[in-house]
Amino acid sequence: MNLGVKALGVAVALVASTAAQARHYDFGNLLAGSGPSFADFASLKITQSNTSTWLFSLTLDQDISTFFGNGAFVGSMAVDLGGPLSHELVSNVTGTGGWIPQVTRASGGGPTGAYDFRFNFGGGSDKFMKGDTVSWAVTFEGPHNALIVPTVFANSFALHVQNTKYCDGSAWYSSFPVTPVPEPETWALLGLGLTAVTATRWRTLRKGRKAA
Repeated sequence: MNLGVKALGVAVALVASTAAQARHYDFGNLLAGSGPSFADFASLKITQSNTSTWLFSLTLDQDISTFFGNGAFVGSMAVDLGGPLSHELVSNVTGTGGWIPQVTRASGGGPTGAYDFRFNFGGGSDKFMKGDTVSWAVTFEGPHNALIVPTVFANSFALHVQNTKYCDGSAWYSSFPVTPVPEPETWALLGLGLTAVTATRWRTLRKGRKAA
């Protein structure tokens, strides 16, 4: 196998591995409360960091206020990972926007009774609102403090939108999986592989013409 084909193979493998390592979800389908039956207002990316630690990154789109009103915010995210879980250890919380990012683990879940626990965002006057982002790491422990990797399904997460313009004042929206658009650097890797193949073919043709 020549170097050009090898380069392309490596680039394609990198693109595939990048897509496989991260899972992407959007919200949401209305689970409970009052509001639109469907409102695509937030996105979640989770990546398995090591044996038992996942990295979460949640973004609230600007149009959340269009769906729910200017004062709407997301107070928590309910999580259903199939259990049994004994501890979820939160660390490395970061974020952007007009708030001080905070993530805490709390007992109790969403409206259906199927969720294991929840992550609460912000606190007091510090609200997770439109255009804000938050990222955090979670290490999962099972029975007897054994480190585990929970199972993630399409509807494993639900966001609690509060202070909405609708009569109930809040609503829960579930997640659904999406296929992400590759990052520019991922396309760049693939482009380098294709360039290498093109250059190799050009050199081969040139050698063939000289030999003739």
